[in-house]
Amino acid sequence: MSEYLLPFQMEIVPITKLMLVNFERRPDEIYNGLEFQYLQTKEEGSGYRMIAYRMDKFVDVFDEESLQMNDPGAFEVCGYGLKNYTKTQFMTKEFVLTEEGLHVEFSFYDVKNRLIDVRVIEHSKRKSRSFDMIAPIGVSSKNPQYFPLYTMYQFDFVRKKNTEILVKIDGITIIPDSFPMLKDGQKRYFTRYGYDCELVNIATKNESILPVLSLDQSNMVVYKEHCFHFERKENSIGLSHMELQHLKHKLQFCFLQPLPNIMAMKDGRVKGEFKIQMDETMGSIGGEYQVKRNGMLVEIELIPTKGWKAVPNSFVTKMLFNKRTIFCKWPKSYRYHQTIDLETKQSSCGWERIMTSL
Repeated sequence: MSEYLLPFQMEIVPITKLMLVNFERRPDEIYNGLEFQYLQTKEEGSGYRMIAYRMDKFVDVFDEESLQMNDPGAFEVCGYGLKNYTKTQFMTKEFVLTEEGLHVEFSFYDVKNRLIDVRVIEHSKRKSRSFDMIAPIGVSSKNPQYFPLYTMYQFDFVRKKNTEILVKIDGITIIPDSFPMLKDGQKRYFTRYGYDCELVNIATKNESILPVLSLDQSNMVVYKEHCFHFERKENSIGLSHMELQHLKHKLQFCFLQPLPNIMAMKDGRVKGEFKIQMDETMGSIGGEYQVKRNGMLVEIELIPTKGWKAVPNSFVTKMLFNKRTIFCKWPKSYRYHQTIDLETKQSSCGWERIMTSL
């Protein structure tokens, strides 16, 4: 029986679909964007959430009574973070895909008791080819609490022709932003949605006592909804990849050179590469890691230096997802650092932005 000190884990955030409508060119006095989400989880409940993006770079969050928010720090990925959190009742709430396209409606009262009313209903018989993408939600974070890997399958922009679109705040009609190019030969709003979403937080910032996994000859351990896979070589053992059990889509965090067992590692430095592998249509995120041991002190560093390698499926996605765009570059701006005391197994870890201008 072998033992392995587990440095970090991943966590599923239960957002299954969302729509984001921007009006940055003609903003409201408080807001310039609204993000309507549906969450489904045993721990935090199921229901709708509204994230309202403020002009001062903070966000206001409105939850149905059926939802519980366990971690306010999760909104640190949104600009300066959370400003106001409110339990609310959505007078209207609808989020479905029909044969004619997207149908979303919601209305609620904001922090100043102003009625916000939004309706987006497509009426089109023309096909719209959706695509898969990683949302760059981490690009605006000043103080990230984790690395936000937000995979959005069935992603698309709302069509202009034959679409009912209404955004009203306190009785004033707001004009949504437009998408600057044609997609599938059709004009679009910048209003976009993902109908099959999975958000995973990687290595949440914390201070904790690390768990020790016991390995038998199968080289695989199931722990807290993870499957950890190990590779043996001579007298050493390393973590080759880990994956979450209850995701609909593939997500593997792979160490191309297995992450060494720091309890058995000699003093010195080990370097390697990692890859976060998703469904074939989603591509991968690549980077580098290093582990340094000096006596009973271990330091681990991860940097996604290769960014996101996308898999475009159209002219528009080739334009959006080339390696020079923010969609593919933003992961490079994150760095993970962890310090571990092997005597106590006490760990302190977190992410930082190493560049904010991309």
